[in-house]
Amino acid sequence: MFILIALAHVSSLLADLLTDDYFNVRNALTAGWSWPHLMQGFAIDVSRLHDGWQFPSFAGVTVRYFRPLFLASLLVDHAIWGLQPWGYHLTNILLHLAVVALFYGLLCELLGGRKRIVWFGAFLYGILPCHVAAVGWLSGRTELLPALAMMASLWACLRFARTGRLSLYVLSVATAAVGLLAKENAVILPLIALAAWLWLVPRPRPSAWSLVPYAALVIVYLPLRYWILGGFPLPPPSFYYHSPSEPGFVWWALGKAVCLFYDMVFQLPLAFPFDLVLARHPGVIIALLIPAVGIAEWLLHLIRTDPDISRRRLACFAVAWIVLGLLPTAPLMLFGLYFYFPIGGIILLYLTIWMRLAEGGRPRWLNRKRPRRVLLISVAMLLTFWLEMGNAALIVMGQSARWFVDQIVAEVGKPKQGLRIHIVDLPLLAGPIKDALQLHWPGREFEIHALSITPYLAPVGRPISQLDQLDSQTLRLTALGRPYLSGIIGLIAIGAQHRETIKAGQIWPVRGYRIEITQEGRGDPWHMNGFRQFVFHFDEAMASPRNVFLRFVDGKVERIPIR
Repeated sequence: MFILIALAHVSSLLADLLTDDYFNVRNALTAGWSWPHLMQGFAIDVSRLHDGWQFPSFAGVTVRYFRPLFLASLLVDHAIWGLQPWGYHLTNILLHLAVVALFYGLLCELLGGRKRIVWFGAFLYGILPCHVAAVGWLSGRTELLPALAMMASLWACLRFARTGRLSLYVLSVATAAVGLLAKENAVILPLIALAAWLWLVPRPRPSAWSLVPYAALVIVYLPLRYWILGGFPLPPPSFYYHSPSEPGFVWWALGKAVCLFYDMVFQLPLAFPFDLVLARHPGVIIALLIPAVGIAEWLLHLIRTDPDISRRRLACFAVAWIVLGLLPTAPLMLFGLYFYFPIGGIILLYLTIWMRLAEGGRPRWLNRKRPRRVLLISVAMLLTFWLEMGNAALIVMGQSARWFVDQIVAEVGKPKQGLRIHIVDLPLLAGPIKDALQLHWPGREFEIHALSITPYLAPVGRPISQLDQLDSQTLRLTALGRPYLSGIIGLIAIGAQHRETIKAGQIWPVRGYRIEITQEGRGDPWHMNGFRQFVFHFDEAMASPRNVFLRFVDGKVERIPIR
């Protein structure tokens, strides 16, 4: 089983660093092997995307995290592999296999001697396509590490309840503490342990006081995290984080809930931006909600009418696992990465329903060995196919971003101190370009200014922008096709609602130049206002030796001749 799961994920070794990976590796290297520095937390700073314009409501925003175990794991990787991406991805695969092994042990505790069902459940968990981001993306390790700790804690907790061995109880509490050092979503573990104590631990069971240490860890952790980070920092409202005070939040939340149901139950790829699209079409939400309610009611009916009380308790625990696992990411964007731990509850619910239907004799073909085997093999093959498609997408995106960065390095060479690099039509998937280049040019002081980015669904092989140098200090960019997705890279991160405020005639000052919006347009997936033309007024001559102007066109980076 483990060999098959590893083979399903081995293609991710070809992936490169992508988006947040550059942030996280740089944060780890900056902290170094210093426990005080690791415990200080780390930040993802918007200014590290580039040095150019950021939308006023997003400028200077820094999101701080307290995940010392995550940074330490990256330092271990760096010590072994250097900056070779495949080594980091190999670590992710090994961590995923460890989580699957613990999930297998957990299923053994919950399902007893049903070895075939346990093996299939663990195998299914290992190959689900929603795990692409968690396993195939380096930054997905933020889900692997806490899931590993929480799985270990739950397994040891249930085994302690069955055997009474104190060492297992100590192991359970210790791994719960490790989970909190990996990521903040481990705060749900005391509630999951309580659900297990209520529904799974047979009488006579350990005293409820045995759950107190789990709660005590969270009680200590939250003030510690508050003190280290200076509060409970939340990102500004955007496509990533949705505040209840936002207009339209209710429809977005309902749309996300509908997508979550189909994602979790049927493994459909309804990820971002489906939640944003649905928020603008309430009728579609209602149309999808009606069958979802019907399916949920049917599942609840199967659970309620199950004559096996132990199986009913198991299903209740599975539902609690799913709901509690999703709570920490409730206001965040719809992203399969956040399903990594909650999907264990879905697998447990699958197996419970499967046993309920098989023993109830409905449908009849389910009791026949051959059709059942064909069904299971078909499901496994389909899921593996979708998993490989997701890995292929990550490989293409990562290698494209790396190719873009390498071309800049080759074009610029060894930068002079204080060099200003201006990029026209930056690819959307280039990620935090400044952090990526700082890994190539450590210790060098330089600036990166993304003047425009590639619009959504831009035509391949054709120029995106028309460039006109109006004088020695003025450059005009005009979109030749669709309006720019955000015009300037900082605008990507502020959410669709802010783009409605983009109007022609606005002027935005930046260090070294001013940006004047001269034309707006509509043409992105949400039909919000975007940029069609803007003019850059530089404070000094564009031909200054400390300025470099680059353009991404037809898959390559080229210099822009400046007179």
